[in-house]
Amino acid sequence: MGKNELEGDGVVLALRKLALQQGDVEEGLACKGTVIQSATFKVRGKAFLFLKPGRVMMKLETSRDEAMKHASRTPGRYKIGAGGWATVTYSEPKEVSLPMLERWVEESYELFAAAPKPRSSKK
Repeated sequence: MGKNELEGDGVVLALRKLALQQGDVEEGLACKGTVIQSATFKVRGKAFLFLKPGRVMMKLETSRDEAMKHASRTPGRYKIGAGGWATVTYSEPKEVSLPMLERWVEESYELFAAAPKPRSSKK
């Protein structure tokens, strides 16, 4: 899923641009051919962001409490899953705060950029 598949969703396009500005980021496709197909962004071999029109998923640590407050107020829009993975869904871009999501994407990136790179199983 590239830029063309994300057209029309300014939030997703802005977050894609932000993700690609980070160091050593690779863009790919997760769950190809399924209803949950999304663009994925990886650093050091680990996905830190999943994007598709109307849906953003990233891992949070320091912002997890903030995300949980949003989830308690609007559970249909914000969900916090196992391990701090936050999913934000929306029908209209005005339903979400782009500056907050940008901050969360940067946090998710930093969590994985700072982690040790997975070792290859090849010998």
